[in-house]
Amino acid sequence: MILSIFSCLSFLIYAIWSFRSSPISSYIALLVGISYFLGILVGNVPEIDGVLSVFNFIFVNFVLFVFCSVFYKKKMVFVKDDGSFINRIWFLLIISVALLIVTLTNIFIVFNSISFVFSGGLDITEFKNQGGAAEMIRTWVDPRLVFFSYGFSPLAYIALALHFYFLLKRKLFLSVIFLVFALNIPLVGLHALSRSSIVHFILLYFLVYFFCYHGIQADLKRRINYFIVVAFGFIFIIFYLITVSRFGESSYYDRAESSLITNRAFYSVFDYASQWIVYSNVALDRYSVNDTWFGKSTFTVIDVIKGMIGLEVESYTVVRQEVLGEYSSRFIGLIATLIYDFSHLGTIYYIFIYWFSFKVMVRQNISFSIQSILIIIVFVAQPLMFFSNNYLGNTMYAIGSFYSLMIYAFSKVSFRARASCV
Repeated sequence: MILSIFSCLSFLIYAIWSFRSSPISSYIALLVGISYFLGILVGNVPEIDGVLSVFNFIFVNFVLFVFCSVFYKKKMVFVKDDGSFINRIWFLLIISVALLIVTLTNIFIVFNSISFVFSGGLDITEFKNQGGAAEMIRTWVDPRLVFFSYGFSPLAYIALALHFYFLLKRKLFLSVIFLVFALNIPLVGLHALSRSSIVHFILLYFLVYFFCYHGIQADLKRRINYFIVVAFGFIFIIFYLITVSRFGESSYYDRAESSLITNRAFYSVFDYASQWIVYSNVALDRYSVNDTWFGKSTFTVIDVIKGMIGLEVESYTVVRQEVLGEYSSRFIGLIATLIYDFSHLGTIYYIFIYWFSFKVMVRQNISFSIQSILIIIVFVAQPLMFFSNNYLGNTMYAIGSFYSLMIYAFSKVSFRARASCV
């Protein structure tokens, strides 16, 4: 309990201290601090038993602090026109057509999922916890559509960058269009009526909005704030209905005796945001070097590409089940997942590469071009998954990052080539 309280206060103090100079760092630290606070409320406090447990707890918090500090003193200072091909009509048309097809595909799959569950075939808890949702989807939807959705829905990360760029440029029609396309991020998770994709999208959207808030003109801010209240209010209602349906009277969810929260639905929400605190420590106490996944979780895009070209791929979900056993269906958090992926030493190397890559791409305060916001989204999306880090989120993030970094690299090359010709 003492370590959880200390961690909660440390992250909250860091969030307050870095608020003005480092909005991204402050935002992430605030979320971690709130997560620890909710964990205390529902009894998600790790049992520290021995030196190894203390070391793992400190190591997890150290890496989280490093993730926060990566964005230290990074602020958006002005908006400039983006001269890269990303802002060209031909590129916007191509990505819009692709995202329109993906959006319609995801709506079709989600509609079928909801229809199946609410037709009385299964309740949502059985669908999620016992029904093998991912496999069942393929029984009433063409598997090729699901594969297409998983492969191209991550383009929504690029749509999110375009949404904010056009918002800052006051091109509201284009901004709304690309916001609709960006909703493919939560839509993919709703295939299996998962809450994690909704949470991830909300956290990511508010982070980027908070980051560029002072760059939006005052009269536009009021209209946007009203729209956000209405739109995200609707999303929160969906989240709450899924929560109540799954956990309101569920026998699958036992409330901890030490919890101060008695309502099952609210307990499930608070537990959802903080269970990683307990399960990361439990998982890491069981970890050995022989259990290392060698990047299988973090770089799921490699398995996707290998599968596309017909190579045999060992399923990450099978590997996770074999190693974690009963905890494979629990959130062990981002840092524990990184340790299982690369070991403790490998995680240090990973976070250093992460830090170095961001510093190289963003060397000073940020001019808010499409290229810049793409990089912000790519780098902040991962630490925002600190509490969950599930398979679908990893896959979406890995493929989305791959698309974004390729587009970023090509835009840099094409822009420099054009500049040299001039």
